[in-house]
Amino acid sequence: MKKSTIIALGAAVVLTLAAIITFALWKTEAGRVEDIAKRAKAGDAEAQLRLGNLLWNGNDDAGLEPNAEEAERWLLLSAEQGHWPAQHALGVFYQSAGDHVGAYAWFTIADNGSSELTSQLRQNAASQLNATQLSEAKALVDEVKEKIK
Repeated sequence: MKKSTIIALGAAVVLTLAAIITFALWKTEAGRVEDIAKRAKAGDAEAQLRLGNLLWNGNDDAGLEPNAEEAERWLLLSAEQGHWPAQHALGVFYQSAGDHVGAYAWFTIADNGSSELTSQLRQNAASQLNATQLSEAKALVDEVKEKIK
């Protein structure tokens, strides 16, 4: 066999293997996301947080496009169950969207004194608010705390 034929066959084998591996990984990742979604729909706060994060950022390996509206919905479901990591993540979510009122509210709810980062982010969000917005944020904190009880 000619050297060029061997190289072409080798390249074809490598490309075929790469396609098979990529498909297998995609199926695996898509299955993982499907499992997370199933648990989230059943009310699992940790799964709701994970699904919210997946939807917020998207996941190319699972063919999942970013969807901020759905991400917010799942993060809220988890956070309203009192899940601290989701409360913190929701603060980051609102902060990244430029919603300093929402960010302040959720960082306040998440600020249990055990995370210096949450406290710093809360202070940063507060520095972005005028007096009216701060009052609105505090009212939101009270409203949300009633839901969490």
